[in-house]
Amino acid sequence: MSNISAFRGAIRSGLARQHKWRAIINFPEYAGSTDAVRQASLLARTTTTPPSNLGVIELGWGGRTLPVPGDRTFEEFTINFIAVNDSNVRDAFERWSEAINGSSTNTGLTALDDFMRDIQLDLMDMNDNITKTYILKDAYPTVVAGMDMDSGAMDSYAEFSVTFRYINLESNTTR
Repeated sequence: MSNISAFRGAIRSGLARQHKWRAIINFPEYAGSTDAVRQASLLARTTTTPPSNLGVIELGWGGRTLPVPGDRTFEEFTINFIAVNDSNVRDAFERWSEAINGSSTNTGLTALDDFMRDIQLDLMDMNDNITKTYILKDAYPTVVAGMDMDSGAMDSYAEFSVTFRYINLESNTTR
């Protein structure tokens, strides 16, 4: 039977807080400086932990379907950022995206190492100690979303989101 002592024991390491995290975006040199990396980490407002899916292969046998594990896939990963007047972070994402495929030239970088970068997501405790790290390997932006503008919104600020694709995910539980 459950009781309060058993519940307290289950949360003895502390509760994970939604607001205790940071993202480290390793911009390519042509896109953003170390200042942009620092500023992006500070302006990152919302995200989720990176999802991954284990596919299923359905085998027919004896009139039944036997589901067996298939390949792992990784979904898109989105971070929402607070927009600031200097546009340093947004400009870095736009330069990164433009280098992959230019808006007017429809050409861009061809060597994957020129535009794929690791993105690190750290979860932290109340004392800012890192409790878990996710590394999105070989990530690149696929969407630098527009910012909603509203001339009637007086007490608010603009935000924009960036969606990434990545090749692999590493953490303390992957191998």
